[in-house]
Amino acid sequence: MMRSILLVCILSAITAQPLRAADWQPTQEEVPAGLSNAALGTTGRPAMVDGAGRIHLVYQNNLESGDFEVVYSVRERNGDWNPAEKISPPARSGRNASLVLDHGGNAYAFWMDVTDGASDSDIGFRRRASNGSWGEPEILFPASGISEDPVAAVDAFDRLHLVWVDGRFGNLQKILYAQAGTDRIWSAPQVLSTG
Repeated sequence: MMRSILLVCILSAITAQPLRAADWQPTQEEVPAGLSNAALGTTGRPAMVDGAGRIHLVYQNNLESGDFEVVYSVRERNGDWNPAEKISPPARSGRNASLVLDHGGNAYAFWMDVTDGASDSDIGFRRRASNGSWGEPEILFPASGISEDPVAAVDAFDRLHLVWVDGRFGNLQKILYAQAGTDRIWSAPQVLSTG
């Protein structure tokens, strides 16, 4: 387990992008309307700063029904937040989102995706092009069991790297890893943890 955590830390450190500083307000800001039931989740990298100094944020919105939805928003350099966009599919519950940006300004969101009423979960994924258009939500590596806590990184060659906790092996959860090249075709998952 420690080896897996160390690998995630090393992966995060070597794939970090040099980023420009954002313009921070000297005082606290009001929470935008509609975010009063929001949470960042317990894992992942929910915020990134792009080369223009804009903050990209994914978070889970806690619904009155007890379900969750994954939401995305951008804070412009002038301090204004763009309207929040729901990015997880309808009739599914999404939480513990993670976000990365590539060098071209494309955003990639990952989350724990649960079909309402099901005891299984998978890794949800959605790509936002630098022009602001979203691709369709996808399920990565579907399998029975609980897949959760995705953490992603982008390397210097714009390859995506993803690690997550996966229960497809029965009662023993393992740490899995997959990567996607610039063609965004994912490799088969590899098991990183032992036991």
